[in-house]
Amino acid sequence: MVHAGDQLFPLGSAWTALPTARNTLNEIMAGKRVYLQFADASSFSIYVDQGMGVQLRVPRDLWGQNFRREFAMPIASAYITSKPNDQIYR
Repeated sequence: MVHAGDQLFPLGSAWTALPTARNTLNEIMAGKRVYLQFADASSFSIYVDQGMGVQLRVPRDLWGQNFRREFAMPIASAYITSKPNDQIYR
């Protein structure tokens, strides 16, 4: 199993929050930049660049419909962490 740094979900990669009901429920504004901090078999930990910053753990099965990759952005290694975030994305 590949988790950290795999081809599709490299740690430190930038994503955009899409305008979805689930992102609204989690108080993530559409269009905000999201950085992938940590990955494991069941979830991704993210940092949302909004206000004071939001850190959540997003189940993998909810990822694709709520976030889109920003391929033009470089990897931001400063956002990578060694453990998952505590707060769960609802």
